[in-house]
Amino acid sequence: MIFIIVALIIVAVVCIFAYSLVLKEKPSVITPAVEGIKEITPPPATGNVDDLTDALIKEVADTEPILTEEDSDAAIINNDSQEISDFGQSVNENEF
Repeated sequence: MIFIIVALIIVAVVCIFAYSLVLKEKPSVITPAVEGIKEITPPPATGNVDDLTDALIKEVADTEPILTEEDSDAAIINNDSQEISDFGQSVNENEF
């Protein structure tokens, strides 16, 4: 009989804990980590091929700075790895 009462108490405690987890406040809006990202708004559908081409050219022009930043980040990483490699070669353990 005591075993059943202890089991019911444990089940009640687990249920209360689970219910309290469900009621916790969740963040309403998740903000993007990157500030430079902006929402892409498609041009109005006019049926004109020139408008579509202009929109595509504008979109490519908008992404070029992002690609340039990525290339410069890769160059910085390569420079750092070269400096680390040069530092390791500057010490000759046989001289001591």
